[in-house]
Amino acid sequence: MMDRKAQLSIFLVIALVIVAAVILVGFLFSQGKVLPLSQEQSTTILGSQVSPVKDLISSCVEDATTSGLQFVGARGGYASYTEQGLNSIDFAGAKVVVLARTEKGFVNRLPSKEEFERQISAYLNDEELGGAQIERCVDGFSLFEDDGYGVSPKKRTLNVNVGEESINVDVNWQVELSKGRARIPVEASDALVLADAARALRIATEIVNKEAGGVEFEGVEQDKYVTERFLTMRDFRLESQNYPTADQKIFWITSIPKDPQEKEFSFVFAVDRSVSL
Repeated sequence: MMDRKAQLSIFLVIALVIVAAVILVGFLFSQGKVLPLSQEQSTTILGSQVSPVKDLISSCVEDATTSGLQFVGARGGYASYTEQGLNSIDFAGAKVVVLARTEKGFVNRLPSKEEFERQISAYLNDEELGGAQIERCVDGFSLFEDDGYGVSPKKRTLNVNVGEESINVDVNWQVELSKGRARIPVEASDALVLADAARALRIATEIVNKEAGGVEFEGVEQDKYVTERFLTMRDFRLESQNYPTADQKIFWITSIPKDPQEKEFSFVFAVDRSVSL
């Protein structure tokens, strides 16, 4: 006959298996993978996923906004400068000419702050540009679907407001979460990107206004501008290059981040004094 120690060992093993099974079934039940959850239970579980969904959307929108700033900033403040009737100089990529000559003289064609906001918004809402980046980032909300949640995103619209040293994105995007018969809507949170774009645009506007007024912004004139605006210009690098002749000049205005979370922003544009009617 089996001795007492062997019998005790068998009983202990069986007890451990039963306890493990109970724990496993309890866990699967809580996830709705063994028995159907009640609507109240499903709603409670769905509620725990609201913040993760919002966090994912905010992160993806912020990344796309950063890309949009780089894209628009490198093109004289426009998502599509050709639609504005503007030309470019080919110098390590297209550098948009924002000094246009008319019958009344040269005109500053840089975007206003409001137009700059519309251009960044256009980038974010373009399904081949920012919209595509956001879709790749959320990846069909597969992280949640893999865990047994249904996710139904509605139509998305993003609107940008360029604040002082920050970009605020109004995210109009509702996502419906579901599990079993339970459903809850999730309203995406607005996004924020720290970037000194507003001041960079103002500096660019002042430079082009001088050019439009007949003042060539170079040499002593450029040094004087930087000196007189020291408190502002200490937060930026201002570089310029004549190309391909002395009549054309390309400018780079690059912010110097003051905070670990702040993104570097570079605004690039060109002037062409040789343009004729």
